[in-house]
Amino acid sequence: MHFQIQEFCIITNRQGQGIGTMLLNELTNSLKEENVTNVFLLTSRGLRTEGFYKNKGFSASNSLSKDRQRNRKILICEDVDLWMKLS
Repeated sequence: MHFQIQEFCIITNRQGQGIGTMLLNELTNSLKEENVTNVFLLTSRGLRTEGFYKNKGFSASNSLSKDRQRNRKILICEDVDLWMKLS
């Protein structure tokens, strides 16, 4: 079973305090209990958010790049799709 994160935001003046890490950990623990095996999300490439998710175990996926090659209309901004396998 898969889960996609649609929105995950921490107000700017509260970032860097561990709130996002705590929430993401709680979410992934709950998803594991529900037998979810993979988590997917879309974020902007190169911003702090990409680094945040990669530091939490997410990896870049090639699926968005393949879609862009097939249909150039998808290219709105430089996004990266990320995924994480839950163990």
